Amino acid sequence: MAGSALAESDCKQDYHFCGKNLAEKYGDYDARISASLERAGMDVMDHVKQESLFFCKKGGQVIWQQYCDSCVINNSWGGASDFCDENPDSTMVLDAELTEV
Repeated sequence: MAGSALAESDCKQDYHFCGKNLAEKYGDYDARISASLERAGMDVMDHVKQESLFFCKKGGQVIWQQYCDSCVINNSWGGASDFCDENPDSTMVLDAELTEV
């Protein structure tokens, strides 16, 4: 957490910061997200091109992923439980590979 003064709520709202932060850390974050979505049985959707960190599967089921490493607290992805509480029929998809450098 060193070097980051961002609150979890700030990060949840600032998708462009999250995408930039992740791109600086991983370099190939688009490819990693695409691979993660494919493993989840999803097509890469328009959400990716607008750098949103929310991915939705059509047909009523919401798949939620957040890739902002400033919000990852090593025991959970920041904001994930709040989102799932607010969307009880959603499925949270966590990809441990994205936490590795």
